[in-house]
Amino acid sequence: MLVSKFNEDNVNQIFEKFKGFNIRLEFIYPIKNDFYSKKYVNLMYDKSKDFVKPSLCSFEKFSKYNNCYKNVLAVSCDGLLYPCIMSRKLCLGSIKDFNLCEALINSENEGYPFLCRNKIEGCKTCHKRYGCLDCRALEMSATEDNVYGMNFCALLKGYRHE
Repeated sequence: MLVSKFNEDNVNQIFEKFKGFNIRLEFIYPIKNDFYSKKYVNLMYDKSKDFVKPSLCSFEKFSKYNNCYKNVLAVSCDGLLYPCIMSRKLCLGSIKDFNLCEALINSENEGYPFLCRNKIEGCKTCHKRYGCLDCRALEMSATEDNVYGMNFCALLKGYRHE
């Protein structure tokens, strides 16, 4: 469920009505917009919900690869390719220029799948880095398009939006 200022008062009712369904909250963040939910702002910045229980499999993946950019390509309606549907500032080219396999190995895309937490300042020393599912697109939007940026990590900064 996408939470915004328009439906923030209905979240509990929706959860009650659809009890038994697996409903996950997603948020419109207060970056360059006025549509975010002020009521749930502290919950949206609580990244503790974005951790997976570390396992040998997740360690192997997260120690080498980015949780979003590994083996993923997004194609927009106009045929542009991105490493993630939310990472619209990282255009890799056009589907008119590459087939999808070529786009995955394209030099424009070569660094994004390997953007693991060990390459991000602050993350590389975090004890939860191999279970973290942060969003590079969200961090980029808050850090002047820095793909290595960190603004919303509560563990790193003790961040709470007021």
